[in-house]
Amino acid sequence: MDDLFETEKKAAMPEQGYTWSEQYRHRCEVRWLLSERASRGQLGKVWLRGYLSKLKDARRFNLERDILSQWQEGNRGEAGVWAVVWN
Repeated sequence: MDDLFETEKKAAMPEQGYTWSEQYRHRCEVRWLLSERASRGQLGKVWLRGYLSKLKDARRFNLERDILSQWQEGNRGEAGVWAVVWN
């Protein structure tokens, strides 16, 4: 288990400039936003757009990108779930 944890730490999205703790926070926020969108039904998409519109450009861009890819992979914000997207 410790080896898996260490591997995850080393693979913490370096291409985006994230440290492991920043990646963790980012993924938690993405999951929370996915969960909120899913739980609000038809209004979820409107709520999400409103939330994202208040954020700074770089943060908003990264969230939008990951929310879209996770949503398309079927992630609805379940705790600990992160869909691996192969490009």
